[in-house]
Amino acid sequence: MTAAHDESDARPLVLGLVGTDHHPFDRVVAWLDAFAPTHPDVHVVVQHGTSQPPTAADGVPLLPKAELAGLLERAAVVVSHGGPSTIVESYRTGRMPVVVPRDPQHGEHVDGHQQRFARFAEQRGLALVAHDAAALTALVERGLAGDLPRPGAALPDPAHAAAVLGQEVARLTAVPSRRLRLLRRSARSGARAPRG
Repeated sequence: MTAAHDESDARPLVLGLVGTDHHPFDRVVAWLDAFAPTHPDVHVVVQHGTSQPPTAADGVPLLPKAELAGLLERAAVVVSHGGPSTIVESYRTGRMPVVVPRDPQHGEHVDGHQQRFARFAEQRGLALVAHDAAALTALVERGLAGDLPRPGAALPDPAHAAAVLGQEVARLTAVPSRRLRLLRRSARSGARAPRG
């Protein structure tokens, strides 16, 4: 495992993941860093990317895939940025992700897509969202007490989902839509395409 993580450390693990985007996410790193000294019975590891490294929690800029998988399996609580991949990976390992979406108003991303996806995931029971330090602390403490919901819905296998999507795309493109047929006919006759 990473130098920030000692496998012999028996304390419950809180794993914070800010992802690999080049925008700093100092806000959530600071929140987790403030949590660590007030909970010495918990091991807090933060993958901080380009953000300022934590000073009280253990930090690592990036995690290789195998190390990330091991930490996700061991974590009692996973705190994630609002990226779909990280949320799904946490969910797949049986951890309800606690999500703090990046906020473009804080210079943490270029747009609000993480906020929209976090809201989408929370509405479907795939994540719990925290928008401030107090809410994050409360959710992490609930997770450490075993009081967060466990992921209930099985997510489709990515290969199966891709195959189903491919079949649907093939079906949709095999039989041209009425509008497409009209456009093709208009193009062949030199007529103007119908509106609507």
